[in-house]
Amino acid sequence: MPILTSVITDRMTRVGLDAENATYYDINLDLIPAVNAAIEWLVSVINSAYGSSKFSEEFFRELTNSAVFQTNNYSRINFTEDTTFNEGIWTIIAIYPKPQCDKDVLDAAVLNSAYTAQAGSGTPAGVSVSTAGVTLLKHQSLYRPELVHIDSDNDCKRLTSEEWIQSKRNPFAAGNETETNHVEYAYISHIDHTTYKGTTGHTYRDYYSQVNEIEIRPALSRELVTMIYVKRPDLVNAVTDNIEFPETVTNLLYEKAMQFVSFKQGDGTNIYTVTNNDIQALINAAV
Repeated sequence: MPILTSVITDRMTRVGLDAENATYYDINLDLIPAVNAAIEWLVSVINSAYGSSKFSEEFFRELTNSAVFQTNNYSRINFTEDTTFNEGIWTIIAIYPKPQCDKDVLDAAVLNSAYTAQAGSGTPAGVSVSTAGVTLLKHQSLYRPELVHIDSDNDCKRLTSEEWIQSKRNPFAAGNETETNHVEYAYISHIDHTTYKGTTGHTYRDYYSQVNEIEIRPALSRELVTMIYVKRPDLVNAVTDNIEFPETVTNLLYEKAMQFVSFKQGDGTNIYTVTNNDIQALINAAV
């Protein structure tokens, strides 16, 4: 379960600061900014630990989601934040090509409006999505909000930029284009394919301004792909908001928030000290 912000702020005032019913520490000016600083700090710590394979996926259970996309003509999907897919992606856990999906019941007008918003304007490239009646440019992928991921028979290996080229003609490597009897998919992620870097208003940039694209090989043109991802946790605005981390890190956030709020003394001392050993012990307990 997520952590209620008031659990952290109440513990800070009653235990760490001994300031219950006092007005010296303001909820909005002192405590919530300290909690948000602790959340951002924890995100950076987890980035490092997850890159070293020190965190399990169980740690992200409050933040793990799936989304189904339809690739563009170039076998790419774009997940830049927009009005339709507005999740800030923290990290991608898995890509599943050609998934089995179920269809959620959405109002047709809402669904068509969502599709139209993604399609935008521009010269059509002759690729239509019949369910919505909109025409996409050849570089435009499509987020399919009405589809729910059920299963997939295909996995997809993540490759580096060097591996991406090396595997293309290697029949024993995932993502190759030579072996057709036993297809193994691969993807390369987070590449900005925009043209005219730093330039706005150019025709080609308007058409090919898709950033944060994932490319899949062997090519899947206009096929469905499921992305399993971890969303970036939202910062909190009030004590009634939920902190999107598991309850196992409550003490970790409390300890770090206490350290941030005590920085305001400004006399070179700190009324609350969290050592590196304390942090490491708490992280080990949370994994």
